[in-house]
Amino acid sequence: MKDPKELTLESFSNYISIDLELIKDMVENNESLYKPTRLQRKKNKIREIDPPTRKFKRQGRVMHNFFSANLPIHKNAHGGIKKRSAFTSAYNHQMRKIILTFDIKDCYPSINRQSLLTQLMIYGFTVEVATAFSFLMTRKDRIPQGSPLSGDALNFHLYQFDCVLSDFCSKNSAKYTRFCDDIVISINNKCNITAIEQKVFAELSHLGLSVNQEKRNANGVQYLKEKPTVHSLVLLPQGGLTINDAQRKAAQTLALSYYRNCTSLSCNTIEIAAVKRRKLIGYINHMSQADQSHIKEIRSLLRRGDRKVAAILQNHEIEALNGKWWNINNCYNEPKRIAHLSPGNSRRM
Repeated sequence: MKDPKELTLESFSNYISIDLELIKDMVENNESLYKPTRLQRKKNKIREIDPPTRKFKRQGRVMHNFFSANLPIHKNAHGGIKKRSAFTSAYNHQMRKIILTFDIKDCYPSINRQSLLTQLMIYGFTVEVATAFSFLMTRKDRIPQGSPLSGDALNFHLYQFDCVLSDFCSKNSAKYTRFCDDIVISINNKCNITAIEQKVFAELSHLGLSVNQEKRNANGVQYLKEKPTVHSLVLLPQGGLTINDAQRKAAQTLALSYYRNCTSLSCNTIEIAAVKRRKLIGYINHMSQADQSHIKEIRSLLRRGDRKVAAILQNHEIEALNGKWWNINNCYNEPKRIAHLSPGNSRRM
């Protein structure tokens, strides 16, 4: 299926193997799909996070997979899409002389249900399907941050925006990509800047959205010779990408902290070490996609820490499940199990 008009709630139910009555109940009681809202501080900004219930997290992933596999996705949208990422977006702008960046201000909470419904219908869904999806994809009259469907909601809402901007940029010898709420346009002619800025501002205004002017003033226009930053990635003058200094230093600090944890492991700190290891793996997976990743030292500290823990467990004759002492998920906590098996409840292992 590639035509949204062909989708009905019945066929959607069959595709995702979720009972139609259950889908209707989720639509009517969408507040029950989430845990209580919590506040998250990031730098000087506080944002609302809406964690989904365990059940809706699983159901939402099934819905997301259906959307990704069966419905049109704009070629220049890179957020929340399989095999696309900040890297695939940034690579489009290699060797371009001028980089323009636009961050949509308060993007997710600025999109209400009615606005999303309008764009879902323009996208091509029937009124019944669009209405159902608008409830499934919103909470408290906004797109919730933390929902498994937030990325899909944003991509649907900005689909026509992506079409208009892509066509406009193509006619003006510019390249356009969008990663979530982060828009990047690259050009080789400085004369095009004003026209492009006006077009972006106008099209966002039609959707009731605006550009974060503070970020725009800080680094909205960047030049290749200055190693511009796109999605927190640095475009190199000779081509290719690297990780910015802040991310690299954060990864190095975490890797050193993880290794020190492992050398002085105790029953009280093994779970902390496991959490740090999971974050470190995330950094490594992210950084390894860059052309200049600088992760050799970080990988070395990870392996050295792993060997330390393996030696400690062997010394206590403790065998981790599947050899993975760090495994923590919703149903199982291997570090906690190991801590209970260890001699002495809080002593160094």
